[in-house]
Amino acid sequence: MAIFLQYLSAKLGIATERNLPEMCGEHFNRRTNWFLYDFAELGAMATDLAEFLGATLGFYLLFGIPLIYAGLLSGAIIFIILYFERYGQRVVEIIITSLIGVVCIGFIVDMILSKPNWAQVGLHTLIPSLPTSQALFIAVGMIGATVMPHVIYLHSQLVQTRNHDKTIEGKKNT
Repeated sequence: MAIFLQYLSAKLGIATERNLPEMCGEHFNRRTNWFLYDFAELGAMATDLAEFLGATLGFYLLFGIPLIYAGLLSGAIIFIILYFERYGQRVVEIIITSLIGVVCIGFIVDMILSKPNWAQVGLHTLIPSLPTSQALFIAVGMIGATVMPHVIYLHSQLVQTRNHDKTIEGKKNT
């Protein structure tokens, strides 16, 4: 559902050449816009906090760094990434994509080392299952950890930097 909403947000940015907050400003009253803004900010803060804590715990679990130092290291890395934003959004996207690539490589290595039953992996890729009620909580937690509500606002702005063909046909193909 989150991917679908982000897709719609991106399409809104392409079709109207405005971002979602601008469109909300045109269509809702001031009080409603402040309400939406407040919840978008709370969502962004909660997501940022989860990402910071996740990085801190990752350093602690992977490298045995004490939590206080892992937190300081996470904060320093965040500031370094934010520093590179001065060179443009593309540079930050390359850094983030590289970090995601490292996570993907780690995931693949972990999958190979754990030697799963590949037939079962294939089956449950096509037909997901939740064998216990505890698995449901884990699945909901994973979804909650990956859905970022503020990105719905962000996607409508980010696509505009790539929307070079302003014709109707060009917008349909984007």
